[in-house]
Amino acid sequence: MFSNLFYPFFAAARYWRRHISMNSRAISLKISQDNAERFGLEGSGQRFLDSLLSERQLQLMSVEIEALPRGWAAQQALRHKLQLWKNTQGRTLFVHLRLPTLRGYWVASVADSLWMEPCSSLFWMGVGVSPLFYGAILERLGIQADLVAAGSFKSFGESYTRNAPTQENRLQLEELVGSLQSQVLKQIVDARFDGKRAHTKEPEQDRSERTEDLQVLSSKKLAQMHHLMSKGALSVEELEEEDLIDGVLYRDQYENKVKTFIDRKHKPLTQSFDFWLAIERRWQRWSKKNIAILSLKGPVVEHPQSKMSIATSQVLPVLTQIEKDPSIKGVIVSIDSPGGSAIASDQIARGIQMLRRKKPVVAVMGNVAASGGYYIAASCDAIYAHSNTVTGSIGVVGGKLSLGQALGRVGVHSEVIAAGDNADFLSPLRPFSDRQRELFRALLYRTYDRFLHVVSSGRKIPVEHLEKVAQGRVWTGEQAYQHGLIDGLGGLKEALKALSQRIIGVDLAPIWIDFKPHPIQRIRNFLGVNEMIGPKFSLSSRATQGTPLLSDMLLKEAPDLVRFVWKHPHEPLLLMPDWEEYQ
Repeated sequence: MFSNLFYPFFAAARYWRRHISMNSRAISLKISQDNAERFGLEGSGQRFLDSLLSERQLQLMSVEIEALPRGWAAQQALRHKLQLWKNTQGRTLFVHLRLPTLRGYWVASVADSLWMEPCSSLFWMGVGVSPLFYGAILERLGIQADLVAAGSFKSFGESYTRNAPTQENRLQLEELVGSLQSQVLKQIVDARFDGKRAHTKEPEQDRSERTEDLQVLSSKKLAQMHHLMSKGALSVEELEEEDLIDGVLYRDQYENKVKTFIDRKHKPLTQSFDFWLAIERRWQRWSKKNIAILSLKGPVVEHPQSKMSIATSQVLPVLTQIEKDPSIKGVIVSIDSPGGSAIASDQIARGIQMLRRKKPVVAVMGNVAASGGYYIAASCDAIYAHSNTVTGSIGVVGGKLSLGQALGRVGVHSEVIAAGDNADFLSPLRPFSDRQRELFRALLYRTYDRFLHVVSSGRKIPVEHLEKVAQGRVWTGEQAYQHGLIDGLGGLKEALKALSQRIIGVDLAPIWIDFKPHPIQRIRNFLGVNEMIGPKFSLSSRATQGTPLLSDMLLKEAPDLVRFVWKHPHEPLLLMPDWEEYQ
């Protein structure tokens, strides 16, 4: 109804859009701190770039890079969109790089021509992680993190009980950052050297010999890229000498270069052109939809939280509704989550399994889809991930925080008076006894066995083989593909293609479904009145009800995942280790 009523308006807007792009012939974009997240996964900037690909009148895209969206997969998706533009016949990509990091250069390296400012340098440093360990400070405060894990690589707990990583955790982190760095450097070499050679006319020679020569040259260039990291920061002169950039230009000189390329009579379009493209997207949204894309972001919980979360109370009714809706022929589940509640993860996985009986379901992973996030994905018909998505972490962790010693230091004491055994099993006032810890460990291993069964059933991998890549170990998307944990490398485009192969004879028209916090909670977030995961912290023990100030001091600034453990002392958790990445 709406589409018919407003068709004349959309037709007129389409005409003017094409007229504007034909008169300009170029689009100029600026990715800054203010709008970088728009170009992240599922952001409006990604949809803008998709729309630009269909604007055949545009010949040049100019991109000024001052910032990037957060997350490896989001940055790779942005790079892939720019590469799609560049690889389209008759189109050129200019980039002016003002973000002097390896990851900034990695995204920019797909350009036909790449410039930096004369006075700038590029911090050519390796990929690394710096996990934090709170064991000493918690001991000083009198807080004991009594955490148990199922899986030798399930390292979440060690951040709060140790001062350094275990050998297993160190090994998996070294392999993780090694995989990320290898991907980045190889893609840089492919874009800056192999890609340019592919378009260079060479004398006729045997194809196998030419391929072998390219492989040798690529290996040499990769070795050189690794060697350059020993210098730390590279000047623009060194970058030009290594053929990593095409020259140096101040901003005004770069703008003149763009104008000269397209003819000074034409003025490049800016991101405001998205107004016209958005009208076209709105028209498409009003057309009949036949597939659903579920955007699942945040920790996996049973009830909605103050921030983005994957709550069973929200997700399960939607899965049931989709199952009953005959107009929806298939589903894509987009997952960006470090995991969370084992019970909630299992409930959502069960909902997807029920949906799969009637309709195909394909999962696509974002920056992180690990532990509980992977648990959900494993129940889908197929899984796709970016090569640098962080995934895996098939393991279980759980436990409790014991504050008894900390409270004792300020004169608050408690004694257990019970009619039966283990009355203090989940008490926040004392750690597990040896017997209680073994009982809790047995509970976690039952959950771990269930996790293995779900993945084995969904991925068609025997449990004995799955054990070799499980144990809580974290993988990049590339590594996960090699181990059979996912079906392919790629993003939403590849997931849509896989879904179309399962829905024969249907042109896919997706509708997006996301799960945002309640509007009132968004206002609270905006005003800075945020709650941590779960209800406002307070000890349930009568003996500690008079010490809210102490409890706030102890846990207010704790990482979200620690507070998650506090909220769920009785529950096995499918959580990925909490670590930050640095360059």
